[in-house]
Amino acid sequence: LVNDLRYEDALFYAVCGEALFFYGAGFTASATSVAGDCMPVGSGIVDIINNQYDLGVHDLATASEAFAAIYGDSELIEFLQSRFTVSDPLPPIFTDIANVNWKTIYTTNYDNVLETAGRYIGKDYESLTLMSDSKKTKTGANKIFHINGYIKSLDSSVADDIFKLSENSYLSNQFRKSHWAEIFFRDLLSAKAIFIVGYSLYDTDIKEIIYNPILKKKCFIIKRPLTKPVRYEPLSKY
Repeated sequence: LVNDLRYEDALFYAVCGEALFFYGAGFTASATSVAGDCMPVGSGIVDIINNQYDLGVHDLATASEAFAAIYGDSELIEFLQSRFTVSDPLPPIFTDIANVNWKTIYTTNYDNVLETAGRYIGKDYESLTLMSDSKKTKTGANKIFHINGYIKSLDSSVADDIFKLSENSYLSNQFRKSHWAEIFFRDLLSAKAIFIVGYSLYDTDIKEIIYNPILKKKCFIIKRPLTKPVRYEPLSKY
């Protein structure tokens, strides 16, 4: 989905360190977790939980709550870490993306795919979450902000409030109320190009921030190929 800015110019801005990269589960779906499966999207986690634990749930919020209630927070965390921690080796696409000098990287993903890809090429990414202190972050680039939480910082003390799996935490719109939302919007405004890859704009908080005529002019949304032509693309308004 393209806009007023030429795609070739947007790529140039990315090479020059002036583009923002935002990715969702569709981007990392080809990576393999330490559990041996493809990195899951939200519905994929529900299928895995149902297949392995026979809970009979139909959505991510209920699945995580039911799992924690029956098996406990510790086992839920261990299960999630096995599914969202990437295994070696990584497909080259991830090291290619990590090698770009992005102005900033944001994601709704929990996984450590790009952090691991960065280590492959000698780039040390700083992983940030809502719990991070913006005043204590490193200067310069090489930051990945995990809006919904980061698998490597997940423990029982932050699981409910920061790691957005349960219905209660999804409804709390913590990100939109935090100072990080202001930083996110400033980063969007200052970037000369914005790439949104493998993300359906499911989260209302994110949609409300991105839905802006100024941002639309420099925003490129990259998704998997369509299986058949469509008369209207809902993401085109972004």
